[in-house]
Amino acid sequence: NWNLNRVEREIVPLLTKVAEGGMFHRLVNRNGVISVQLHYNEAEVYACLDSKGNALLHPPKRENAPELHQSFYDLMGTPENQERNTPAQAWMRLGLIDGDGGPTRRGQIFSFFNHGEGLAVAAALEDLTYPVEDLVYDLANLRAGHRFSERESYSGRLGHVCRMTYKGANYPGYLRKGVPTDYGDGATETLADESKHPAARLRFTQGDFLSGDVERAHLEWRSVLNQIIHAPVLDWERWLDLKQASHRVLGNVAPSSLLIGLPKLSESQKMRFSCRLRFA
Repeated sequence: NWNLNRVEREIVPLLTKVAEGGMFHRLVNRNGVISVQLHYNEAEVYACLDSKGNALLHPPKRENAPELHQSFYDLMGTPENQERNTPAQAWMRLGLIDGDGGPTRRGQIFSFFNHGEGLAVAAALEDLTYPVEDLVYDLANLRAGHRFSERESYSGRLGHVCRMTYKGANYPGYLRKGVPTDYGDGATETLADESKHPAARLRFTQGDFLSGDVERAHLEWRSVLNQIIHAPVLDWERWLDLKQASHRVLGNVAPSSLLIGLPKLSESQKMRFSCRLRFA
């Protein structure tokens, strides 16, 4: 009972609402079948612009979801009940970024060093009762390892501050039980004794503790002081004091003297090494 007039009057207005921007063009009657033709000259759609300004409709997208635990873990508890975090979550827990994702003062100092060393330096500087004059010597423990632990007597404050600040947390490659992975007490006392009595190094031959360990600790300590001296300037009085103290102490610390007094090279050792490679 529908004629063309009724279709045009009642149906056509509804089509423009469901045709997603299509506008009525004309009605076509083909053998009793009524068709409506629409045009989309003025239709608007959402499109993505490529680098050349071309509009793309529903272009394929590449999705690359980051892993949930990339080298950072939160081991607050037993290994079976670990809570694994993304790096950003770990940075937030360690106080390296603020709520807006920007670096905090601790995060800036962390960025000046490798691995977890900056965490230790920042924690020590944040403790206003920790004299910078003591800290600059305690930094010898930062890369000392475990070999000097039996000689520790007064330099353990740096490790204690780290454990309290980071609550004994473990982050593989950065912190182990709240301290940097290469941290070890006792190097400060050993180097102090060695500077007063250089010949005492010859007595460090018991067990797995050798004179080479003292040489390594000495070089690593000087390396840390140099790193602080050449690190960026930060608008914080404690950090500037540490840079000045490192410069002053490094100027007073004599370089290693193990290479003094070596025997002269033989004539064969002075000759240029000659090697001919033969390729089959």
